[in-house]
Amino acid sequence: PTIDTITLERAIKLARKQGPILMISRAKVIEAKSGVESASVWPFNPQFDASGGPYLKKQNKAVNYSVGLHQWFELGGQRTYRIEAAKATVEVVAAQAENSERLLILEVSQLFLRSLYWEQRSKLAQENIRIANEIERIAKEGHKIGNVGGLDKQVASLSALRAKTENERIWTSLH
Repeated sequence: PTIDTITLERAIKLARKQGPILMISRAKVIEAKSGVESASVWPFNPQFDASGGPYLKKQNKAVNYSVGLHQWFELGGQRTYRIEAAKATVEVVAAQAENSERLLILEVSQLFLRSLYWEQRSKLAQENIRIANEIERIAKEGHKIGNVGGLDKQVASLSALRAKTENERIWTSLH
């Protein structure tokens, strides 16, 4: 399997596309927009009532009935206020969604830069090990032929050990 190199731009693009917080925020904006549509609809339909039945007296038989038609009206611009409140809700939810996106991009950027930092620090630690091992090797060879004293050889060995310890510390802090 191949491993793709990820860039900051790609990480941000993926976060914008697949970030659960952003998906929820976008859904809330859609929900708020539907609130504007429902606020725009007249909530009250005309109502028609009818009832009837026999009215029995000893002398005559009659039918009693009643018919009614009702229509509710909103007074004082209630519908307009309801629509404006729904539009204001859309603006608030959209601003919250934008803020969520901004915070997500900030978090992705920080994590990306932190990973680059640790990657470079690990590479430097590996290079330090390589250099310290080479110095140690040269000091040991120099000691064999008498050009380097025992102290220099021990200092070189200690430097190599320190480089390895630093590398282990870096890997431990990553996990």
